[in-house]
Amino acid sequence: MPEQRNAQPPPLQPTGVDLFYDTFTGAYVLDPRRDIAVHAGIETFKKRIIRRLLTAKGGFYHLPDYGVGIQVKKKFNATNLTRLQAEIIRQLREEEDIDDLAVNLANPSPGGLVVEIRARTLSGLPFGLTMTFPGEEVPIIGG
Repeated sequence: MPEQRNAQPPPLQPTGVDLFYDTFTGAYVLDPRRDIAVHAGIETFKKRIIRRLLTAKGGFYHLPDYGVGIQVKKKFNATNLTRLQAEIIRQLREEEDIDDLAVNLANPSPGGLVVEIRARTLSGLPFGLTMTFPGEEVPIIGG
């Protein structure tokens, strides 16, 4: 007679791995064995926050509501600050391990935008990130 098994609840921790790549160049980071490195903790948390802020809504076919869509090289309209702040908060609350969250936006120059995020992970790690978008034409180096 076959052995009876009871269904097991899913693990509380994600079982996948997060491949370590440079957020801005897109290049994978190699570990000392020359294999693709994996990472966790505050670095992967930061990567997920930046990805969510810069990805256009619907940028992932399977996640149609994912992304804020801040455009790095476009001027920002200051009249949208309140709506953008609410959307950033809504999007970041979707991250599975965010606990305490504060988002502040500023418009320091015409077309410019500063996004300041202060948070705490569920494991208690403090997190801070400030991103500045210049609001003027961004020169392309080497172009």
